[in-house]
Amino acid sequence: MKTLELQYNEMLAEARGYYKTISGAVAKQKFNSETRYSILTMAIEKYLVAFLLYHSIVPSTHTLVALIEEIKFNGHTPPEGMKEHIQFIDSFLYICAIDNFYVKKPSETDVEKMCESLNQIAAWVESSTSA
Repeated sequence: MKTLELQYNEMLAEARGYYKTISGAVAKQKFNSETRYSILTMAIEKYLVAFLLYHSIVPSTHTLVALIEEIKFNGHTPPEGMKEHIQFIDSFLYICAIDNFYVKKPSETDVEKMCESLNQIAAWVESSTSA
C-alpha cells in the first residue's frame, strides 16, 4: 500500500503535468475548448487531491465542488472566491445521474476564465504544500 506521502507526490506530479499541458495548449491554441476544459479540470482535481493528501486526508470523492467542501470541512481555508470559481467550472459537467449526463461546451472566454482559476489554485496548493 502506498503511503500518503507517496500518493501526494504522485498526485502533485500529475497536477503539474496537466498544468503544463493546458498551459502549452492555451499558448499554442491547441485543441478545442472542450478538450482544454477536460485537461484543466484534471489539473484542478489533481491539485486539490494533492492538497488533501498533503494534510493526511484521503478524499471521499473527486468532484471539484466536493473537494473544496472537504478542504473546508477539515479546517483549511481556500482563497477567497475559489469555491465560486470551482462551481462555475463544475457547471459545465453534470455526472450525478446516469440517465441525465451532459457536458455543456465552454466558450473560449469560459476556458480563459477557468485557466485563471487554475493558476490561482495551482499557486495556492504549491505555496500551501511546500516544505
